[in-house]
Amino acid sequence: MSSPDYVLDVVRGMYIWAADPDRGNLMPSGFRNPFQGKVRQSASVAPDLFGEPDIIIPMVVDFLKKCDSYQLHLFVLLIFYGLRASEPCFLFRENLTSDGWLKVICLPQISYTTKGRRDKRLPLLEPIRAILEGGSENTETGLLIRRRAVFEGSEQPPLFDQSLEQLTKEYSRRCQKTANLTAEQGMQIRDQLLHDAGGIKYDHIENEFHRLAGQLSWPAKATLKDFRHLFSTAMLNAGMPEYYRKYLMGHAVSKAAITNYTHLDQLRERYLEASQRQFQPIIAAVTKRKAELKSAAEASVRSTFPEMDQAPGSTRLRAS
Repeated sequence: MSSPDYVLDVVRGMYIWAADPDRGNLMPSGFRNPFQGKVRQSASVAPDLFGEPDIIIPMVVDFLKKCDSYQLHLFVLLIFYGLRASEPCFLFRENLTSDGWLKVICLPQISYTTKGRRDKRLPLLEPIRAILEGGSENTETGLLIRRRAVFEGSEQPPLFDQSLEQLTKEYSRRCQKTANLTAEQGMQIRDQLLHDAGGIKYDHIENEFHRLAGQLSWPAKATLKDFRHLFSTAMLNAGMPEYYRKYLMGHAVSKAAITNYTHLDQLRERYLEASQRQFQPIIAAVTKRKAELKSAAEASVRSTFPEMDQAPGSTRLRAS
């Protein structure tokens, strides 16, 4: 921690609770909180939020023009939904619904919870849906995002075709081999399990990002997290209500009683409206880049197998 303020605030709050006769009621009569009324001594200054994020829409358009097929399906999630960079590592194809949603959920059965400890669902734009559903693995279950070598077919992990349900059973089987299993050991087993299924880690995403950012000569201050800053800023500028923005970002909406009575019944409409207003250049860039990569893949197939175009009644290979 950069300062002791957080710790002092926690201790102060504990004493307030303990001294309250209607809550903790643990302190003797006349007790005075020694931390109450302390003035913060931290020299840190909150950042100035004025101005643009370190990654802006024209930069994203240039970024997408450099993406290959693997990078395209990896980064659209961070760009269009502001996901935390670790969240794509725990997405499964089962999270894609038939009515056009991507569910980002906690998976306690394999010792994983999102940072905000809350589930959410994201409305899929058509080009994003096509990219996510058209992966080269051509499977309906298993991890949604896999390592590059697995994506390109040069590596076949032992649990490649395993569904979330099957991986959950395998996780339980592996955990049972360890007596007095700790939380840390459980996470290590989970990480190895996902690796055996072809999964990625944060480092994989960061390495792909730095490779592209280096080609574009982006400044060092532009990081993966700035996709999340861009998303939040764009949704705000498009007029999306705060309640919806917090939900999409995975933040706590509120602890007020009104939260239990408020439903996000226009989430898809609000998101599509905001995306069309703010992300139109990016949507166009994604659509164009996907078409270019598909055309290049088809040309490669034709040059490798020229007889496919010449044989009567033959069917061309579909490029993923």
